[in-house]
Amino acid sequence: MFILAVPQGYAIAVTSLAVASRFFLIWAGAVGFVYLQELFPTSVRQTATALGAMSARAGGVMSPLLNMLAVFHWSIPPAVFSSFTLVAGALSFLLPETRNKELPESADEVENNR
Repeated sequence: MFILAVPQGYAIAVTSLAVASRFFLIWAGAVGFVYLQELFPTSVRQTATALGAMSARAGGVMSPLLNMLAVFHWSIPPAVFSSFTLVAGALSFLLPETRNKELPESADEVENNR
């Protein structure tokens, strides 16, 4: 996004922004991977980590293919990836921790439920 703000003649600035963005993408992936492992209990941690890694690989495989659909309309790739996020959010309501329960709205409610 910031690369578009740099005029065409500044190759060093464009390269620097591209390298910095790649660094932050890799950093965010590493943080997400560690968070994924800490999110689940020990009994299912290996299975959850494997499913998370498979999902990330599936998204990486699909992204170039979905980018080709932008030839037909520019909004197709964002719509497809957004639908995955919405479906994952909707499926989270089926988890046993949140099924048929009101979610707490403050930190005090969370502390009182323990």
